[in-house]
Amino acid sequence: MRKFQICLAFCVGVAAFASFAKPAQAALIEFDFTDFEMFGDLNGQTSFGPITIAGFQISFSASGRMTTNARDRGGCVAGKGSTHDLTCDGDGLGIGNDEITFNRDRLTVILDWAGSYRITAIEFLDLFRPEGGQSEFAQYEINGGGLNSVVSQSLTGGYVYEPNGSILSGSARIDFLTTLNRRSDFALARIFVETEDRNLVPEPPILGLLLSGFVLVGLFFWRRAEN
Repeated sequence: MRKFQICLAFCVGVAAFASFAKPAQAALIEFDFTDFEMFGDLNGQTSFGPITIAGFQISFSASGRMTTNARDRGGCVAGKGSTHDLTCDGDGLGIGNDEITFNRDRLTVILDWAGSYRITAIEFLDLFRPEGGQSEFAQYEINGGGLNSVVSQSLTGGYVYEPNGSILSGSARIDFLTTLNRRSDFALARIFVETEDRNLVPEPPILGLLLSGFVLVGLFFWRRAEN
């Protein structure tokens, strides 16, 4: 009976350890630039931040004065049915009015997080088609890795959802601009990132110490029971 109790206690400890060491869970975080309450303070600024959102440090710089344009949010409101519940206090993040304009404006967003993460998607507004008989374009570049071009779609509010999937670590720089079609301009609506919840995973050295402790305690009481 004594041996059984010792084995039972040891197994319970190992089970608790295994539960404690469960895999990390993914967390989806959004930065909604149509949320005037969260981002309204950057209006009129050429640089802003860093501010902390869900553990991320996020900062901005631009070639002109930034705006979320709460007075001209019609495009966001009109397209809200297809935009996954954007806040729509404003009409997206832009420069001057509320748009990043062809061959003139550049907006830089810097994300900083102590770990790896993935940019799952970027959403745009004011990408209308046709605009002067042609599609409009937004472009963005992550850490200087080359321009990604996003073409307008026939959706209300000029809304476009752009999947990404870039895996990053630490600080990341995202530049937004447009060099295609002289009539092109757009607003940045939202960025989605996916992280792992690091609080659910003990550090490897701690895991090793815990496991070693369970083994040593089990051996100690086993030898005592044998004697």
